[in-house]
Amino acid sequence: MFEPHTIHLEGIDSLPGIDGQHWTSRIYTLFTHANLPHTYILSINTSDTINETPNTADITLITYRVKLHTYYTLLQYFTEHRKNINVKKN
Repeated sequence: MFEPHTIHLEGIDSLPGIDGQHWTSRIYTLFTHANLPHTYILSINTSDTINETPNTADITLITYRVKLHTYYTLLQYFTEHRKNINVKKN
């Protein structure tokens, strides 16, 4: 419970979106499709500042329990819909 409330997504550059759409909007769209509230997200960061659409992102969530719920919900969603995106608990 004392670890950061962060999940790590790899492969977000393959999320569907509209040309010119900011990559964070694609993550919010992902949360919508996975039936997760946007209010769970405190911040979205990436260490990839070179690419317009980064490959990885860290999503900081509001609580540890929300982190676990989001992690397992996204795992299930990616298993059913997008097999080329990985989610990790930090």
